[in-house]
Amino acid sequence: MIYRLYGANIGRRCYVGVLDIPEFDCVHIGDDCAFNATSFPQTHLFEDRVMKLGHVHVGNRCTMRLNATLLPQSTMEDDTALGCNSVAMKGEHLTSGYDWYGFPVDIRKASTKVVCGGGDLEHGVAISKEKWTDETVVYDVNRRQDWRMLNQRGMNWV
Repeated sequence: MIYRLYGANIGRRCYVGVLDIPEFDCVHIGDDCAFNATSFPQTHLFEDRVMKLGHVHVGNRCTMRLNATLLPQSTMEDDTALGCNSVAMKGEHLTSGYDWYGFPVDIRKASTKVVCGGGDLEHGVAISKEKWTDETVVYDVNRRQDWRMLNQRGMNWV
């Protein structure tokens, strides 16, 4: 990934559709994250005609949806989602396990995850978090494409 070559700290198995990351070395993204093509981890602001830089931290398994923006010094903990057209203000801390929406952001609902054991959707069964292994695949039922795919493959709900 070209962003890593420029100095961005990006984890494994990430989809970063963002076309514009101005300060690569100020972006820190965990594993298994997805950034929509129009989402934007903004690492600079102009305050009183002075450009100020700040780091943006994104935890593991996070999602930035359509037109979502993280302003400098903001943090997304693990398993969070930033909703469409939402803005996390400068220094905002998004708590783990919730979906955040709005401008400025606020908690909308707890994130609902479905876990498929062994990475096999054909015969997968939802399992509790205590039984997760390195091969466990996590799907978010709040995401329409994951929900549709799980239903098409005959997911066994427990």
